[in-house]
Amino acid sequence: MSGIIRVTPAELRDMAGRYNNESGQVQELVGLLDTMKSQLQDM
Repeated sequence: MSGIIRVTPAELRDMAGRYNNESGQVQELVGLLDTMKSQLQDM
């Protein structure tokens, strides 16, 4: 049956950890871009 994704609990935990790490990096990047935007606006 198409559309069914089967993963083990360990694979799901690993992917959740990766997701958590990547989302933290995205938040950091957004913060850096906000800082740069503010600096450019102050020029």
